[in-house]
Amino acid sequence: MTYDVLLTDIGTDQLSVTLAVMNSIQQILPLAVVDVNEARDWLTHLPVLLRRGISEQDARELQQRYEQLGSTIDIIPSTLFFPKNAQGITRWRNELFSEHLLALHERSLSDWAKDDHIAEAYRFSFIPTYGTDLTLRLWQADDVIHAIARRSIGHIGAMPGPPAQAIDWHPTHEQWQEVKEAMKTYRFWESKSWDTVPDGYTILASNHWVMEGIRDKRYKVLVDQTPNEGAAREVGLLMLNLLPDEFLMPYVE
Repeated sequence: MTYDVLLTDIGTDQLSVTLAVMNSIQQILPLAVVDVNEARDWLTHLPVLLRRGISEQDARELQQRYEQLGSTIDIIPSTLFFPKNAQGITRWRNELFSEHLLALHERSLSDWAKDDHIAEAYRFSFIPTYGTDLTLRLWQADDVIHAIARRSIGHIGAMPGPPAQAIDWHPTHEQWQEVKEAMKTYRFWESKSWDTVPDGYTILASNHWVMEGIRDKRYKVLVDQTPNEGAAREVGLLMLNLLPDEFLMPYVE
């Protein structure tokens, strides 16, 4: 079993913890590219994902190092956010998307829906190779429409950062119906794939458009890479249009 290490409280010695964060991330980077100001910004958006998928021994050593500085560390078993047999979600993508969503303070959509007794919900995630992550979750509970969106603070080297901004609001029932109609129009629940990448092509640096859904305990996920057209882009843009004006949208190609 592997573990994720999250910094949940920095204590009082902020400078030492900042340097420790830089050192922890630097250990997994081939080049010295960590900036102290970036690390300091991360510490204002706890919890912060320090390492993912490491052994229990390494996790405990990291925990001890930070606790000596007066900080608090949580160690949790590494979990994948997507089913292993999900269409279009390779093991590599599952690890990548799970890491980025965990850094954004999200959970597995199916686990969250089960725990909160949510019958229908959708989550759109924009996860670029280079750029700013964004995720938007939309659901209905007790005849009220709920939404929450999070925008990443950015990367430090290879590590995805915590949310720079998180906002929750109540879309209208009309907007909720528009999203449900889009799922019907683009056959989300029936389609095996939304991938528009031609067969034989490999995209090395891409923007992943990830759409998840829960309906009556059934879970579904479809993904596309850097789409200029197609279902993932159309539905993703529809959901992004629900964002309140005060939310600072990152650049989405």
